[in-house]
Amino acid sequence: MPLRPSILSRALEELRTWPKYTTRNITPIILLSNLSYKYSNATNVRSDQKRRQRSGTKRGVKVDVNADIIDGTVGHAVGEAWNELKGIGKAQGVTITWYTGEDLQNPSCWPESNWAPTDKSFACALTLEGWDNKPSCFKFLELCNGPDKCIFVRVVDTCAGCKKGSRHVDLTKAAFAALADLDVGILTVQMRMATSPRVWHTSLWGPKV
Repeated sequence: MPLRPSILSRALEELRTWPKYTTRNITPIILLSNLSYKYSNATNVRSDQKRRQRSGTKRGVKVDVNADIIDGTVGHAVGEAWNELKGIGKAQGVTITWYTGEDLQNPSCWPESNWAPTDKSFACALTLEGWDNKPSCFKFLELCNGPDKCIFVRVVDTCAGCKKGSRHVDLTKAAFAALADLDVGILTVQMRMATSPRVWHTSLWGPKV
């Protein structure tokens, strides 16, 4: 039986006014964030009593050292200091990692100090045990990853959470990034003692003693 015009008109009107947001019309939205992988070790909490274990590989963001770490006056200062620093003595193999965040606070080489290294400093923390002749606080070290990548850092802290009995040097981000990509996390390099700079940059090494 054919529909009467009035019934057909009402049906067409209902279709035109039917809600458009059916399941076929809804587009799901997925929010993506890169924060979850920025520091795979979620917390960077450190104190003299408790420091997180660092025996495993640490991973971080891959950083272009020229663009993000050694920039502007910091890059100039490092270049100037490199010209007058030199390694001395016999080299030995050491393990290096990097640290950041709250781990940088309260460096143990000073009983009291308002200074703490930053990600752009060239400083390091050492294990307490495992050395035949452990470098003392405030000494400078030369670290080389092959013949063409060498840096100089100052000892400012101890790495109580690093693997006991190991020759372990925990570096600031700028220092590690000058030797390898940060996402490498852990690496073996050659280390020897170094001379002290004539021109001093507190932001890189901390206060003179």
